[in-house]
Amino acid sequence: MKRILGILLAIPLTFWINTASATPLAGDMTFLDPTGQLVGTNPITGDLDIPNNTMSVDPFMFFGAQMVTTSIELLNEGTHTRTDTLSGASSTVTVNPGQRGAWMWFSWSVSEFPTFMVWDVSENPNGAVYTAVDSDGDGVPGHAFFSGPFPGFNMSYDFTVGEPPPGISVSIGIEGGTTQECSETGGSMVSLSATIDVVGGAEPGSIEWFVDGESTGTGETATPFLALGSHTVEALASSTTGETGTDLITVLVQDTTPPDLDVAFINQAGEPITTAGAVTQVTTRILPSDICDPDPVAEGTASPVFAVNDGDPIKVQSGKIKDLPTTAIELSASTTDASGNRNSGMAVLSIID
Repeated sequence: MKRILGILLAIPLTFWINTASATPLAGDMTFLDPTGQLVGTNPITGDLDIPNNTMSVDPFMFFGAQMVTTSIELLNEGTHTRTDTLSGASSTVTVNPGQRGAWMWFSWSVSEFPTFMVWDVSENPNGAVYTAVDSDGDGVPGHAFFSGPFPGFNMSYDFTVGEPPPGISVSIGIEGGTTQECSETGGSMVSLSATIDVVGGAEPGSIEWFVDGESTGTGETATPFLALGSHTVEALASSTTGETGTDLITVLVQDTTPPDLDVAFINQAGEPITTAGAVTQVTTRILPSDICDPDPVAEGTASPVFAVNDGDPIKVQSGKIKDLPTTAIELSASTTDASGNRNSGMAVLSIID
């Protein structure tokens, strides 16, 4: 026992300091396409341990699968070249004075792939602020993936190390995505949900929903009716201590479904028929229906059908065909809804003696 105690006492004090030196980090992941357009964001959390030169980021959901940062090699000032051991591709990055870099590996869905990240590091009262820079010189913040499932895209982490001030953020989810098919007259009911994230000891308070700037409800979910067209949907989250956070999405309600069209010949009993005698009274039915448009436009034409054989003479007099017996009547119709979707139909009534 004395021997063990002596060994423990002989361990340098710096060991004990370093094992407890990890500091929480919190911030956001930003995902940009090769042109710099925003694809998506997501809150991130993790730890940074400068004395031990380690960093970790907690997994988060990304396009339906977990994005896991499997390993992080922190890089100090200088030029660094690393190779994707799976594809064989290499890339180089320079970490300038006042910056810190990292070589990161990710696991997403069935893919594993790496990239660099380089940050400008500054201090504020709450800790160190890490801001991602354009480390590959393509004009887009971050370092473009050079292998894996997202070639040319940029994913960067911006975060603060240390206990952040109280804050709240909100993320909107929409069932069926941001493009919705019209499902009832004039538009659709859309199902919205809000996911809240708080930091710095803040506590969630309320959520208010806005559509095109007008308040449309409160709570974690909302189901507003959106008319045909593009709409701005906003969720405003407030904490119990007064902090606020917002998320904004654009929802398009469109009608791409053509109207249904019922084309038929109707007898006096109101029943569809396909044959009639030489002397019969029938009515045409051209009946359009559309989920989104209550009054689609329809039109039709009826044409006689004549049976002919090779070489039969056809006599035309005053715009009318003479001496050819009518064997059927063909009814053709079309319909168009307010969005320009078109449908057509046909019915044939055979005439028997």
